[in-house]
Amino acid sequence: MILACLLLMHLFLRANCSEVEQNVASDAYVFRKLLDLIEPRSTSSSKFIPGPNGELCILSDRHMEDRRYEKRDDQGWCCCGLCNAGSYAKKLCKCGGPNGSPTEFTDCVVVKQGIEYMDKANKCSQPYLCSSSCGNHQRKVADCTARIDIKCECVDGWYNAYPSEGRTGPRECRPLPRCPAGQGQERRGGGETGEIVYTCQQCREGLFQQFNNSTATCQPHRVCLVKAGSAVADSVCVNDELQANMSSNATGEPYFPESKGIDTTTEVTQTEQSQKETKGLPTAPPDTGSTQDAPLSTDERKLESDIGMCPAMYVTIGACAFSLVLSIIFVAYCVYVNKYKGQTYSCARVHYDPCRQQVGFPPN
Repeated sequence: MILACLLLMHLFLRANCSEVEQNVASDAYVFRKLLDLIEPRSTSSSKFIPGPNGELCILSDRHMEDRRYEKRDDQGWCCCGLCNAGSYAKKLCKCGGPNGSPTEFTDCVVVKQGIEYMDKANKCSQPYLCSSSCGNHQRKVADCTARIDIKCECVDGWYNAYPSEGRTGPRECRPLPRCPAGQGQERRGGGETGEIVYTCQQCREGLFQQFNNSTATCQPHRVCLVKAGSAVADSVCVNDELQANMSSNATGEPYFPESKGIDTTTEVTQTEQSQKETKGLPTAPPDTGSTQDAPLSTDERKLESDIGMCPAMYVTIGACAFSLVLSIIFVAYCVYVNKYKGQTYSCARVHYDPCRQQVGFPPN
């Protein structure tokens, strides 16, 4: 009896609960439809960023793997493909196909070369227009193409303060600070704001910067050491020219330290004179009226080196020739001694005839 009651109760609850579930599901469906009528649902609107005219039509970098967009019209809902970079959507797709497919695909049009561009996948109704010029303190380094606007960069002596921003050129160009000798450019920043700042900082030990009013960075000393480098001068090496280490692309004014008990010009001049004396070249007294000797060119140094080698070469050749002559004389003398000095001579006896009062030879 109890089992029969439980069975009847179970059947009753099952029938009534299933009807309730169906009603709830139906109400939820109707509610979603009402929301769609008030404001159409779009699961892809967050995928897009504003385009040329402000509409959300350019695919964001985070969703580049899904190059589609949702479309709703009077024929229903469908999923359509985006236009590639270098083109834009003249007309969006048309829904009405089976299983959410379109009956007409997106009509994509290629942009006008040199006038328009579109850099990403999109569903925009119009493209970007190419920029006609760069910003302040900038120069153009590339022309506008179908996929990218003109490319600009800061002119010499200026830097991009926000390198992480800007589509095709610097957002802002700022002047590089001018540093005195002994200090160099140092870059800082690039954190949350992305701002970059250049300041002049004292060159650390082992580095130098030898120009006044310079935008260069501190450079390492060379390892040669005839004379150690300092914060304002590079190391001096054997046969170095005074200006050999000046960078051709560095900007600024040469820095000449004041004399403090040591005349560096006289020291260098004496070194050059001693080198010329070693090579056999005539020397000249140092020019005390100038603050710096004019450096020799590469050809002059090569000629000086060749001239210095000539006396040594002539001495070597003369010594070899003299040794050869002595050898020939010695060999000739040895041959002469062996041929002539080695023979024994016997003198004939001379008989004196007092009658004839003359010297005669012995009779046969």
